[in-house]
Amino acid sequence: ERALLLCSFLLGFGLDAYVCYGYDKQSRVHSWVMTLMKTESTAMFWEPLNASCYSAYDSPYASIGCVFNDHVIYLNAQEDPALEATAFDLDSSNLWMPVHYGKAGGITLHPFPLAPAALDAVEEEELLEDALRAGIEGFRAEKGLGGTSWDPNLEHVLSQALVAYETEARTGQAAPGNLEFQHSVKRMVPIGYTFRGVPLQFKHRSSKKILKQLVE
Repeated sequence: ERALLLCSFLLGFGLDAYVCYGYDKQSRVHSWVMTLMKTESTAMFWEPLNASCYSAYDSPYASIGCVFNDHVIYLNAQEDPALEATAFDLDSSNLWMPVHYGKAGGITLHPFPLAPAALDAVEEEELLEDALRAGIEGFRAEKGLGGTSWDPNLEHVLSQALVAYETEARTGQAAPGNLEFQHSVKRMVPIGYTFRGVPLQFKHRSSKKILKQLVE
């Protein structure tokens, strides 16, 4: 979605922009944006997650399978799809196979409406958080640990850290602001207390399964 948004932004400035789809140098499927000067067949690449700009020789991208915008899709027909070995002369049918939206001849793609997301991410996040809070409080009560205190200020700081960790997991690049995060936590934790925590990732929304994994 970020690649689509960035590509639309660059197209709005009159640039010849395309969303690229391929693999990064960690062998993960990835999408980014390319701007092209067709007169020189010179391509620049833009990372949607941090707006960094690269050439083919210093980018974090390993290979490219296709590029597309709101008018056309180009399939990379070159023998070596490695980014550094790829020629970006999109007008050459020997190098790039064009696939036009709704046009006769060759391969034709017909646009279709996209269904809206079935889930409200914000609402689901709040419901899951409430369920986890209730489950943790119940678990502690069963163990005779007394009341559970929740610190909204520390919660805010930790939520920013989680966003940074998720960005790092997606991009493979170290998240900025780690030192600032450590200082923020130290300021939030009362004197005489120790902060202990580790980020965990779950690929489901079941609060019961999450709680079970947390206490195991």
